[in-house]
Amino acid sequence: MRKVVTSVLVVFMCLFMFTGCHDDRTLEQKISKYEIDRFINEQKQTQDYKDTCDDLGLEIHGNDIIMSFRLKYSMDNEQMTQFKRGIEMYGLQTYIEPTKDRFEKYYKTRPEKISIRFYTKGGQLICNIEG
Repeated sequence: MRKVVTSVLVVFMCLFMFTGCHDDRTLEQKISKYEIDRFINEQKQTQDYKDTCDDLGLEIHGNDIIMSFRLKYSMDNEQMTQFKRGIEMYGLQTYIEPTKDRFEKYYKTRPEKISIRFYTKGGQLICNIEG
């Protein structure tokens, strides 16, 4: 009888222990400014960034992530259309799901939406890819 009571108590203790471990915080609450700055600095060291971009921003609002890239050069409307078409052909959309997976792995919260925005040197929005 004592073994049965002990076993039942152990099961209840485990259940209470796991229910207390659930974390309802958003990505915005989980990710520190230091981690965001570290991510941005790592991206700025890549050759692709150095070749094409002047600035990079990363914002987190709740569970939504916005990455903004400002290119080194200005573009006219035709160049912006070609750039957008190239981004769509490159399959930047396929970059979004693995990024969501990474956030879920490290922070135990999956982003609801990731937006990747490209701007001209002058700050004009070229395209916004969301997923």
